[in-house]
Amino acid sequence: MPQKTMETLATEINHAVAEQYLPELLDEMKAQIEAAIQKYIGDELLGQEVDFDVVTQFEITTDTAGGHIEVDVGIIRGEHEVEVTDHKRGGIQVRGYSRTLTDKKAFLLKSGEWVTLDTIPDEIIQEIITKTITDNYEVDSADVEFEE
Repeated sequence: MPQKTMETLATEINHAVAEQYLPELLDEMKAQIEAAIQKYIGDELLGQEVDFDVVTQFEITTDTAGGHIEVDVGIIRGEHEVEVTDHKRGGIQVRGYSRTLTDKKAFLLKSGEWVTLDTIPDEIIQEIITKTITDNYEVDSADVEFEE
């Protein structure tokens, strides 16, 4: 049997460790992310429902071992009463009022812009995922990456 290089041996050990622990770690992260999204829905989408799915995938290549977490968020269902405060529209003062949104929700984005959508915006889901991972693991928020 040919002798293995230290690099090959190190790679095989890393892969064996990743194969043993990474699927369990991804399942743990999945449960935490599901709980955090469900809490957001319960706290922010009063009287409304949203289906979502969290899927984990574990990969080993010749160079790396890692995992991916995919979150698919469905359409908002149900009615939500919104209180709109006094504001200016086109330079004209408008008094506050309430309105009912059906199968939609108004969201405040980081930019300060309000949007009314039929699903939870990606940036909010990404914030939930980043906070969940950084609060529970020794991971810096800069290391949490998202694909479109």
